[in-house]
Amino acid sequence: MRPGRMRFSVRGMMLAGIVVAVLLGGVAIPAWRHIEYGRKAALHAEAARRCRRLGGFITHHPVSSEYDLAVGPTEAQLKADAEAQAEVDRQGAWYFGLAERHEALAARYAAASARPWEALPPDPGNVPFPDR
Repeated sequence: MRPGRMRFSVRGMMLAGIVVAVLLGGVAIPAWRHIEYGRKAALHAEAARRCRRLGGFITHHPVSSEYDLAVGPTEAQLKADAEAQAEVDRQGAWYFGLAERHEALAARYAAASARPWEALPPDPGNVPFPDR
């Protein structure tokens, strides 16, 4: 017995296109978003951890110039140390601000990964580098 010959029609091709679109839009794209947003959440969580660690390292190591212990530091050395310490504190604060931004981005992508069918929440603002 010979199988029936399948005929292509415009209606049949439109139905096939609709079925493929529904499968892609309902299954494949949310699955891809779930994976991609989960990856981005993990990357930003790691970046936040590194920024906090670096900011803590910078701010917990005091700046001091070398001076003669018998004489003690001069006024110029103390002033230079204070200025250098203020700059280090500004940089440390910037790293902590950057860590907060990465934590906000990690939370944003984790929420998007949990609900891939919804729109991505708004992006938190950038952290400007502190001026002198």
